[in-house]
Amino acid sequence: MTDNLRHKAREAAGLLIEASVTAAGLVGGAVGAYAGYHHIAPDTWSDTTSVLAAAVFAIGGYVGSDSLAEMCLDPLRRRLHQARNTIVPYRATHPAPLNPAATANEALTQVAAATRTDAAHRAADAAYNLDHSDNFLRSTGRWHGYEDGTAMFFLAPGLVLHRRSQLDKYGTTSEFTLWSGDSDTPVVITSLEQIHRQLSARIAGLPVTASEGGSASGRFTTA
Repeated sequence: MTDNLRHKAREAAGLLIEASVTAAGLVGGAVGAYAGYHHIAPDTWSDTTSVLAAAVFAIGGYVGSDSLAEMCLDPLRRRLHQARNTIVPYRATHPAPLNPAATANEALTQVAAATRTDAAHRAADAAYNLDHSDNFLRSTGRWHGYEDGTAMFFLAPGLVLHRRSQLDKYGTTSEFTLWSGDSDTPVVITSLEQIHRQLSARIAGLPVTASEGGSASGRFTTA
């Protein structure tokens, strides 16, 4: 069970305990009022006196039932309070890092691997601007990240989608370009439909052209 689920379970248990105490008091009060009016008050009493007697017995029934419920449920309340206030050791919530680097070269290797993974994740996240389908360009596993922060999506033999980030007056942006082995000029990509047209043209034997889009339209502001 996760910490979040444990927290919710404890909160639900606390609400159930308090609700049970209140319900016991209300039931006791109702029983006291009924008994006081119908069975304890003599028939010679007036209605007003009988109602007052019922009210007295209702209060007594409520207080008695509430106190009994408190006594019975107090052990559960104490255990719940202890569970809420149990201090988890720092080392349990902040475990030591796995496989810390022993040398600078080893650290560089770890950072390089993390940079490649980060680049693939950022490319998949930024691809939301191109692809609103379920899991094509936005699939991290299909992107290959590099240590310079760029990433490649290998669409087909000789056809690659490239993503890079850069800074401009709007902040950090992402630029997607389609590279082909048939041309030295990449195509700026702004939609998944463009990729479909370019891939269809390639299957038809036509070269990838840079006639679609422009460099500015291919950049998307990212967080």
